[in-house]
Amino acid sequence: MRHAGGITAAALVVAGCAIGVGAAWPLVSGDAEPDAADVTGVWTSPRGGRLEFSGDGRVTAGNITLAPACDPDGVRPEGARVSGTGRWTIGAFPDEAPGAVIDFRPADGPVRSCTVWTVLRRPDRAEMYLLQDDGAGEVYARAPEQVSGQGRENG
Repeated sequence: MRHAGGITAAALVVAGCAIGVGAAWPLVSGDAEPDAADVTGVWTSPRGGRLEFSGDGRVTAGNITLAPACDPDGVRPEGARVSGTGRWTIGAFPDEAPGAVIDFRPADGPVRSCTVWTVLRRPDRAEMYLLQDDGAGEVYARAPEQVSGQGRENG
């Protein structure tokens, strides 16, 4: 009977974890799939990274970390930051909350175009991170002028 009790206890722990993850999911991903309005605009990071998503599917990036897929031969030094352009759509990397999928082309160097994934965070989708930063390294937020009604005052 001891063994059966251990299995039951393990099953309860697994079930509790599953419920906890399920309950937290809306806090990470929002209730509905994101649309272009959730991504379009300027996003900046405290480390000087900048992403500008246009409504027509273009993106301009400045001073962002480089995804390993963008440098498969390890040409750039560890921690290198890049700028470049690309095209974006809404999408999600498997097992991640949705965000923008960018077909990215660095502006300089031998690195070819590659896919860069972003993940939207918080219920209001006011933060995002690049998948290669794993959400802990560098968080992007909407530029302040966009958060406060375009940041322009008449007068």
